[in-house]
Amino acid sequence: MRIGTLRQVLQVARSSDGPILNALSFPRPLAGVKPSPISSEVEAWRATEGMKFCKPAAHFPVGEMRWGLAATAGGRHYLHVDNDGLGTVIDVKTGAKLWIICTPNDGQDKRAFASITQFLEDFDVTKIDKRWKAEAIYLTSGTRL
Repeated sequence: MRIGTLRQVLQVARSSDGPILNALSFPRPLAGVKPSPISSEVEAWRATEGMKFCKPAAHFPVGEMRWGLAATAGGRHYLHVDNDGLGTVIDVKTGAKLWIICTPNDGQDKRAFASITQFLEDFDVTKIDKRWKAEAIYLTSGTRL
């Protein structure tokens, strides 16, 4: 039994007199994750994997990218952008949650919505800016968004 890399297996496979190998146990932390435009953290990981300062043998940091929140009755979050623009999954275990999603109004430059400057100076976390349209979704126990 030996430990090697997939690159070494490929090199042996390309040689005419190489040994017979049976390679097992290739970690595939994102194997079940399909590409999706709303999975920005996964797509960023895939796009930078193997680049300078991105270790090729590094595993997707599931523990750092997936976490849960809990609140009691009346708990709330004011208007905010989810951490690092990561995709968010809401999985209501008990009770209910009112989830409000804001998008730029028709005719607004979609790129401006991604600019942090709109959250400076006179930004009010308790109000939805007139530049945005809001949609509310009421989630009850057992539902997922």
